[in-house]
Amino acid sequence: MDRKEFLLLAGGGFLVTSCEKSDEKPQTPASTPTPTAPGTSPVTTYLTADLTQELLTVGSNKQDAGKRAFVQRTAAGNTPSAFKHFSLTCTHAACLVSHQAANGEFHCPCHGSRFSADGMVLNGPAARPLEQYVLSIQGTTLLIKSS
Repeated sequence: MDRKEFLLLAGGGFLVTSCEKSDEKPQTPASTPTPTAPGTSPVTTYLTADLTQELLTVGSNKQDAGKRAFVQRTAAGNTPSAFKHFSLTCTHAACLVSHQAANGEFHCPCHGSRFSADGMVLNGPAARPLEQYVLSIQGTTLLIKSS
């Protein structure tokens, strides 16, 4: 077998293997983009909760799979005012903050910013509170979306 034959056979083998069907399933995104009108910003749904099964008691909370949004029940009733909610992205350098269940605070691992249970800055370098998303309740479904 000469060099030319070898390269043709090897190239054909690579071509066949690259055309094989993959068994991997495509990953579904953690958030669902909502279609928008031309000239407007897209709206992203970060978190949904079925209020007949989730967030039933005062103090219960939920984060989305991508850990970008947080919601916590603060009062009885299924009205937006019964929940606090905000982004889990630090306003200093866009790192993801983590919820500290023991004291309700949010800590940023990148530069040490700390936020209160209401998202207000307790310790910098962050200068702004955690961003609030839009919370709505449709029937028994709570939705948190980008503004």
